Amino acid sequence: RRALVYSLNRQQLLETKFLQEPEGRLGRLTSGPFATRSYAYNPLVKPHRFDPVLAYSLILGARSELKTLPTLKLICPQDPTIRAAAKEMAENWTRMFEKLGLKVVLLDAPPPGTVAGRISTATAKAGDPSNPPADWDMRYEIIRMAEPLVELWSVAAITDGTDINSVQH
Repeated sequence: RRALVYSLNRQQLLETKFLQEPEGRLGRLTSGPFATRSYAYNPLVKPHRFDPVLAYSLILGARSELKTLPTLKLICPQDPTIRAAAKEMAENWTRMFEKLGLKVVLLDAPPPGTVAGRISTATAKAGDPSNPPADWDMRYEIIRMAEPLVELWSVAAITDGTDINSVQH
């Protein structure tokens, strides 16, 4: 995971795919999915830097431990801007790491609200046939979060409820 993060020039992606301006006046990189004025944002945590040498070293280490590297499936919605960024990410990862055996393919995300969409976003429970594992490894989404604690609860909790004991882990 870290190799994938360090191998992306996130500043360039932001400028060319989302802002379409090179100056950096309209946006900036952050270290998390929260607004910089949110209580959930920590200004002391710096965004990951673009470091292809470190990324390549990390992939070499992963390959020596795993013996073979997988083909990763990245899904994203059909939004043209999101799709362009995800396509560039997948192509970058494949171009950089294909010689070592890692490939990334871009797939369409199931539409939200459909049964396939709910299954793809669910965390598979071991041995539960009503909740099969998702057929993807990474998901690229853009979301708005007004209240991080409430909106991330479903990601952090083990259960579907909002009992505080479900997030103590």
